[in-house]
Amino acid sequence: MVKTDVIPNYYVPLTHWVAALFVIYTVLTLSGMIAYGGALLLTRLLPHWLGWVIIVYNLAGLVILGVTADLPPFLHHLLPIVMGILLLLPRYQMTAKNQQKEEIAYGTMR
Repeated sequence: MVKTDVIPNYYVPLTHWVAALFVIYTVLTLSGMIAYGGALLLTRLLPHWLGWVIIVYNLAGLVILGVTADLPPFLHHLLPIVMGILLLLPRYQMTAKNQQKEEIAYGTMR
């Protein structure tokens, strides 16, 4: 390429594949986070408002992706970071006694 100053013929189709794969990745990521938000609604691990925020945020992301066919990648990681921070806060950490009560309530005793 340096010698001829010509872009190879396979380069342009390859760039189209990269764009299509990124859109597929984004759809799968946002859909997975919607499922994760639904799972948070079924547990008491984190507040229920966070589950709803995750669902609405990712549905809005899917709409934006459908309209613009692009979405900044850092938006995929924003709410998992928020969940991680909330899990590190002492009020959301489960003690052994609370965990045992929840296992008995849900029938998941080990």
